[in-house]
Amino acid sequence: MTEHRAFSSAKLREFVRGDLRSKENADLYPHTGIVEPGSATADLLSFVESIYEPPSEAVPARFAETKMASVLRQQAATDYVGAQIPDATSYAVGVTERDVEVSEAQALAKVARSIVNDGAPYSALIFGGMNTGKTGFAGLWLELWRELVPLKYDTREHAVVTNMRTLEGADHVVTDIEAFRALVFGDERYVETGGVQGEPPEIAPETPVWWHFDECSTHLDARTQSHEVATQYLPLVKRFAKVNVDAIHIGHSGMDIYKDMRRSQLTTEFVFKTGLKTAEVYERMIDDHGEALKYTLTEVPETALTYHPDDYSPWSW
Repeated sequence: MTEHRAFSSAKLREFVRGDLRSKENADLYPHTGIVEPGSATADLLSFVESIYEPPSEAVPARFAETKMASVLRQQAATDYVGAQIPDATSYAVGVTERDVEVSEAQALAKVARSIVNDGAPYSALIFGGMNTGKTGFAGLWLELWRELVPLKYDTREHAVVTNMRTLEGADHVVTDIEAFRALVFGDERYVETGGVQGEPPEIAPETPVWWHFDECSTHLDARTQSHEVATQYLPLVKRFAKVNVDAIHIGHSGMDIYKDMRRSQLTTEFVFKTGLKTAEVYERMIDDHGEALKYTLTEVPETALTYHPDDYSPWSW
């Protein structure tokens, strides 16, 4: 390796560590020279950096200083720097290479764009067979959503609601429709009268909510629960946008889920887990098949959230 190349390698490493703070870098985005130009990660970081406005002094002044940006940069930087310096002598200056077809950071960037959804409510159905990592995948969605709340809703306040009793990070666990309604929407009278009468929700309507609904192939079953889903759950789903609810529903097969939940008017994306680290994301679904492929994920990171794999996530109507 030439001296010039060694010097460039060292500079890249220093930039990743944040050691370069000269005036010539002042007008560059913080990820310049770290993340591959034109990549999905670079595009996302540039976009969010350009619109980022911290809602309070408690939030980092720059998007580059948030945990979300750090997660995106770290993996992309490792891959990009390694790709620029492929020979073994680069190890002498501390830069390693990664042989990953599609980086974890690129996967995170695609998911993050989906969740932001141009500020509109986000709702996804995740399908997959046994041992394809559906629950862990949904946990990754939750981790990203929490980091994106300040950007999407201009607040740090949020609440995570689930019927999964062992999901780490849950603020509220509800296992029946009455508790869910009272927590997020208010009691039945409050919902029916548009807030004129009845008890208001326990969670303030302006607080963003992440609803993690597990075992939907059973609880939203098109054959055995169609009446309950149509009369009790769907009216609430249609109100998600009014109370800042983003949601993820986890099932085994699309054919199990009540048909109206499979409409693109109610569900933003349909995610089919094809393996532990792979998934296909569609705009629509027909019967049990996705239609209009949006993107594929081939290197899905593992979630840091813990949960018990045998949690059967109860629900009652």
